[in-house]
Amino acid sequence: MAPRGMAPRRSMGRSMALLIAIVSLTQLQYWWPASTSTSTAPCPATAFAEGENYYCNSKSEWIRHPLHIGVYWSRFYDHWVGPADMSRQGIRIGGMENYAVCSSVMLQVLVGFYSGVQEEIGGTKLDKILFEVQMGLLMIAVLTSTFTMVMFLLNKICAVSALGLYKDVAYATFRQATARHRSLAFWSLIASVICFVASFAIDLFRRLEGNKGLAAKIITGVIGTWMLYQWSSIMTLADDQIFQGASSGGYA
Repeated sequence: MAPRGMAPRRSMGRSMALLIAIVSLTQLQYWWPASTSTSTAPCPATAFAEGENYYCNSKSEWIRHPLHIGVYWSRFYDHWVGPADMSRQGIRIGGMENYAVCSSVMLQVLVGFYSGVQEEIGGTKLDKILFEVQMGLLMIAVLTSTFTMVMFLLNKICAVSALGLYKDVAYATFRQATARHRSLAFWSLIASVICFVASFAIDLFRRLEGNKGLAAKIITGVIGTWMLYQWSSIMTLADDQIFQGASSGGYA
């Protein structure tokens, strides 16, 4: 019997049964036939392979979203009632700082690389064209890196100042209003990296000659193309899984 005035405590058996039912639902989708074929035999190897990290993939989102109801309540309370959740906002502001640091490092690399690029005296017309293209790519890379660094630093300074002055409502409004600025700054950093890789490939094309130079050019082109593909792939996944429907601006 529970003490007078208190609700009876739920038995351990009921709690365990509820937990087992939830886990069983998450397991069921991996044993369900993936097609309409006549074969309905389960595939344990595939199920266990896809079940790493507690089945955190898109197939289980329809179960995990309702179970994360507390997250939606926290967002509602944080936005309309307050005060702001400093731990999550600190992570968000830390992301802005990371972008600023990456762009500043990229800017230092670009300045050092720029000082080592020189036009060949008495070179051919092709050498002159490649030199001008390389200078153009470095100019774009330097400008976009500077834009990213300053933009994210300004966002961080203003956000920290608003939270430090207890202006949580003004901070949320400022974050929403500057979503487009942060998106432009992020893609400016991506443009800077792409221009740097292209400029580096042109520099190899100008400096190296013979069979070794040809091999280096081919390897640089293949690896550069593979890098661009991987970057676009991860950003596509981020847009689909993380930033889809983010009204306050993704990427930071």
